Amino acid sequence: MATFLQGAELCPEVELSLFSSKELDQQPELLDQFLAKAAQAEVVFLYWSIEFFWEDLGARLRELSEGKIIVTTSYDPANWGRYATVGQAVSAKVFSYIAEGGPENFRRMLTYLASLVQSDLSIQEPVPFPWQGLVRPPDQTVYDSVAEYLAAHPFSRPHTVGLYFSRHSFTNTDMALEQALLEALEAQGLNVLPVFSHSNPDPAAGAWGPLQTARHYFFHPDGRSRVDALVNLHYFFLGREPQGDVSETGVAAQSVALFKDLDVPVFKPIYSHSKTVQEWEEDPQGLTVEVTFGIAMPEFEGSIEPIMVGCVHRLSDTRSDTVFEVREAIGPRVAHVAERIARWVRLRGKNPAERKVVFVFHKDECAGLEAGVGGAGGLDSGESVVRVMRRLREHGYQIENIPESGEALMQTILAKKAIAEFRWTTVEEIINKGGHLALLENERYLQWFDRLPTKARQDIIAAWGEPPGQEMNGVPPSMVYDGKLVITGLNFGNVNIIMQPKRGCAGSRCDGQVCKILHDPDIPPPHQYLATYMYMDRIFGADVIIHVGTHGNLEWLPGKGAGLSAACWPDIAIGTIPHLYIYNADNPAEGVVAKRRSYATLVDHQQAVQTTADTYNELKELEELLNEYHRTGPEDRARAHQLEHL
Repeated sequence: MATFLQGAELCPEVELSLFSSKELDQQPELLDQFLAKAAQAEVVFLYWSIEFFWEDLGARLRELSEGKIIVTTSYDPANWGRYATVGQAVSAKVFSYIAEGGPENFRRMLTYLASLVQSDLSIQEPVPFPWQGLVRPPDQTVYDSVAEYLAAHPFSRPHTVGLYFSRHSFTNTDMALEQALLEALEAQGLNVLPVFSHSNPDPAAGAWGPLQTARHYFFHPDGRSRVDALVNLHYFFLGREPQGDVSETGVAAQSVALFKDLDVPVFKPIYSHSKTVQEWEEDPQGLTVEVTFGIAMPEFEGSIEPIMVGCVHRLSDTRSDTVFEVREAIGPRVAHVAERIARWVRLRGKNPAERKVVFVFHKDECAGLEAGVGGAGGLDSGESVVRVMRRLREHGYQIENIPESGEALMQTILAKKAIAEFRWTTVEEIINKGGHLALLENERYLQWFDRLPTKARQDIIAAWGEPPGQEMNGVPPSMVYDGKLVITGLNFGNVNIIMQPKRGCAGSRCDGQVCKILHDPDIPPPHQYLATYMYMDRIFGADVIIHVGTHGNLEWLPGKGAGLSAACWPDIAIGTIPHLYIYNADNPAEGVVAKRRSYATLVDHQQAVQTTADTYNELKELEELLNEYHRTGPEDRARAHQLEHL
């Protein structure tokens, strides 16, 4: 719509009344306004889209005067000429302008449509636009090769991120989101390689399509990746068989093969095609209609971190009878995504000896102390972490005093009371037994806390008091010692092992029903919960956090269901730390929640296989004989004697 209006501004010989098919579909009362304008117009142009009002529109078009010139085109050639009064050749010609795109081609299209009633107008063929290439928004200069691009925009940083987006954004000069991402990534000290492509291959037209374009620009000639990470803004699979069924998990196989060869993290920021920034912020669900194409489908490709970065901005025009939409970047969210990407890139480039890792165990909130430590569905979490630590040390990580077994690790956690626990033990006992990593001064925590969104600060104060926590309704503050927040856990050099902070509890007064708070949509986590994650990031300097086992409570904290904001608690807690999550492959439904709400990259483990321990071979024969022996009665003494020998 925006490009159409830009084209109209360049075409003063045409008086244009423009209507949005989306608005006509959603507001049927606008149809009468459209028909009134159509009755006055010399040419009526229809672009057949996916909305559902076209059959009704077709019936109403019969109300127009006989001889009215009606032109219909569509992204689907099967709909060329529907309800039209001109031949399909006209439809094809009009579509050729739209396919090339850009304001100048829309101007030429309007002139062509006007020529249907004014034959003396000069007709110009569509201006060809590149189907793929490199472009640095907002500049419209297209570079055919990486060498040409680097000559004009040389790289000066050690790491490069690929930015991959649709040709549609380029031709429609709607690159505000791409520009914001490019600038935010460069502000993080990264080079950016911005590439666009047409959504489908068309060899006859010269369009390579997303897969071939990606291989041409994001790989060196010898097959090595040019980039350390990829940001993919394409809204559908990069590649799939034309007849592929989108319900089949193999439909993304071509994209997966590309990304495996690229061998870098592929990030999938999301933007809403239906909500403004204000509507998204006010919606407790966040995103709804975009979840399928914006989040779920990219998960088949292996994309990670579906973080909200843009919405629509609605504009009107004095020459138009409709509202049109352009994309609007959400500045703070774009900066957040850029920082997360930068940390993933730095993690990969960092010497293993310098990398710092945090393992997070889970705990059943309402079970006894020993019963809940390290709980995980189908995983021996303690032994798993010990073995991973050994492998990390083999790869150069600086890890000290690795426990000899998972059991030894768990016993150490229990002996030192290295647990954020205030039902079964006291803070004083945790301190005395050495179960704390640090005592975080409230002044330091306040510096972090004061940067949170206003609503988040208000909610946590209402639930748990002013930092570091206050007695509320007779319940003492959680994990506060001498005015400081207690950060529990064990240190092994460049590795910390912690128990996930407590979601909330009533201390010794707890009636064992604290689990009800786990999924409460209104109650935020206590101050010590946030302080623990912030400490690991900002004091310990963690490069990555690894949650161990299915499942913890981070991903269930209050906030939007998808497309989280800066005021959603999973987003606040995880911050910008790269997040890995060892998860049971047998539980994809909850694993999806961890991916979408805590930005977890899942590392699946298989569900432990169990079967009935039946007897077999000679043991089975013996079992049958024993069963028969037990069935013999006093009258069968001879048979019983025989069975004893057998």
